[in-house]
Amino acid sequence: MLPLFQGKIVRLTCKVVEINLEDEILVVEASDGGEVKILNNRNVNVKDPIIEVVGKVVGERCVAMASCVNLGKALDLKLVDDTIKLIHDPRFFGKLF
Repeated sequence: MLPLFQGKIVRLTCKVVEINLEDEILVVEASDGGEVKILNNRNVNVKDPIIEVVGKVVGERCVAMASCVNLGKALDLKLVDDTIKLIHDPRFFGKLF
């Protein structure tokens, strides 16, 4: 869904796949299984394998991170993905909040 939110601030719950400290880039797997590059902020401390990134969508598969929340090791990303799909379903989008 990232291409639908170009230039907007999003929350992306994901699993860390690779941390490239030299280039300050994280490669993560989104809840739908897609790979996303996260342009890392030096002040962000990624400790857990599952994180929630808050940042601006700057490409089809790229987010510029503003902040990060460590979510531990046991979050069910399939459940997260199902919830995201339900929230963005046209029957409900804009009505839940």
